[in-house]
Amino acid sequence: MIAVHKGKQGLFKGDIPIDFYKENIALRQLILEAKDFYNQGNDLYDSGDYQKALEAYDKAIAIKPDDIDTWYNRGISLGNLKRYEEAIESFDKAIAIKSDDASTWYNRGYSLDKLQRYQEALESYDKAIKIKLNKIKE
Repeated sequence: MIAVHKGKQGLFKGDIPIDFYKENIALRQLILEAKDFYNQGNDLYDSGDYQKALEAYDKAIAIKPDDIDTWYNRGISLGNLKRYEEAIESFDKAIAIKSDDASTWYNRGYSLDKLQRYQEALESYDKAIKIKLNKIKE
């Protein structure tokens, strides 16, 4: 039951405006839905259904477009579907969110390698190695 302080119409507990509270509840629901689609994508990926996993990741991204893990897993699914150009785009989105993830750089390099774009692949592999070495030093 939602309690409202007496004499303070439109306020929730702690003098939080009800409209603000409702907006946050809706946002939390969207985040949960994004996580549900992400988890569904992971389950589908694990079962080998990369196309359906991709569809689930796309739904998660439509709700929460700044999630590096979803972009990364989308790229991995696309790679398994041999859609390397699209995989690179997903890895680039993940890198734009978090540029120091070695796995993302490595898989970007792998996709470039598959497209025979060897110089770019080497640059991505080098970046992945540098990130790993920096983390070892920390």
